[in-house]
Amino acid sequence: GMQKAVVAAARFLDNVIEVNKFPLAAVERMALDTRKTGLGVMGFGDLLFELKLGYNTEEGRKFGEQLIEFINYHSKVESINLARTRGNLPFYDKSFYPEGKLPFSASEDKSGWHFDWAQVAKDIQKHGVRNGYTIVVAPTGSISMIAGCSSGIEPVFSLVFEKNVKVGSFYYVDPVFEKVMKEEGLYDEYLMEDINKNEGSLQKIAYIPPAWKKVFTTSRDLLPEDHIRMLAAFQRWVDSSISKTNNFPANATVEDMRKSYLLAYQLGCKDVTV
Repeated sequence: GMQKAVVAAARFLDNVIEVNKFPLAAVERMALDTRKTGLGVMGFGDLLFELKLGYNTEEGRKFGEQLIEFINYHSKVESINLARTRGNLPFYDKSFYPEGKLPFSASEDKSGWHFDWAQVAKDIQKHGVRNGYTIVVAPTGSISMIAGCSSGIEPVFSLVFEKNVKVGSFYYVDPVFEKVMKEEGLYDEYLMEDINKNEGSLQKIAYIPPAWKKVFTTSRDLLPEDHIRMLAAFQRWVDSSISKTNNFPANATVEDMRKSYLLAYQLGCKDVTV
């Protein structure tokens, strides 16, 4: 299922380059010469809820890595197929692809591979590749709202928040959280009220078992370093950069920022936002 979706999206994005209206001639030239596409993810925070994996756990990060490696692999294989049928990347000779290199750091660390990346590099040397990049993780702010899921690789922002409309107010509850709480017989109006009072977090609610607190972490429950470690896990397999917000408390210091930026740099992130 997902493989099919990745292949279709990779072809679709290659088509988009052709029909795009570019604002400037220089931008158009570069887009057509490098043919970078940006397949990414959204709803990852909700998926971790479904799988009962904590965002700030080693298992959560490992799963994120495997997910994006899968998407990267099938998009690269499709880009090789497209090179054979539609033509090679115009800037192929200016790139490092002829040397057998790939544009993400995990390609140099065989210990984490679940696919034969050496073969991918060889196939690109032999047949070329249609797209300079195939993977980027966008913020997906508006489209995730339309889809009703968490955005990009962000954790879920809030489990519950109060929405005030003309006829009164009601609680908006994260759908996956609601489903699990109902299955566990923990869902009621009082719980929603308590979470809302705690700024959308479960962590300080005494009657909720610790196991659920570990799974249902929101962006505010996480340490800045948890955000960066997840960013780094994905970055190993992503050609371009990743949209990721690292939430800091209001009293954060310059020193906290410095630590965050340096950790991101040490772990090989291409960019970081605070």
